[in-house]
Amino acid sequence: DPGSISGNTVRAIFEDRAGRLWFGTNSAGLNRLDRATGRFEHFRHVSGDPTSLSHDSVYEIDQDSAGNIWVATQKGLNRYDDESATFTRFLHDPDDPASLSWNNLRAIYQDRLGDIWIGTRGGGLNRMIRSGPDLEDIRFKHYTHDSQDPSSISSDFIRCILEDRKGY
Repeated sequence: DPGSISGNTVRAIFEDRAGRLWFGTNSAGLNRLDRATGRFEHFRHVSGDPTSLSHDSVYEIDQDSAGNIWVATQKGLNRYDDESATFTRFLHDPDDPASLSWNNLRAIYQDRLGDIWIGTRGGGLNRMIRSGPDLEDIRFKHYTHDSQDPSSISSDFIRCILEDRKGY
């Protein structure tokens, strides 16, 4: 139905710079409301389509300084391309130490330096490292709890990311 949100549990609400409202649901994907028309567009995971949303449980939505929409799901990070209406997926790969540390994501935050941070549910904190203006090479640096290192983060379950006035 183009006039309503799909699903019954909204987990995330975000307003982009164009004034569109995005709603992440628990199991019915991502919804975008165009306020000018009052119509919803629905984005879902489609098995076999690598340009669709990676999972239908969406926990966080954010927009970076370049205008990219980032979507944290239960199975990876997604970057939405408005021109093609497709997603690029970033997933944990146990054979690639520069991939996400974990797929179950809960938080996204862009700091004042432009770095994007991703919080996971069990894999700690990730900082995105981007090369080039077109985001052609993205890697992730991991910050995880180490019981032998008192200066490591206190938990691998990250639900929220904020920056204080000093930039920490």
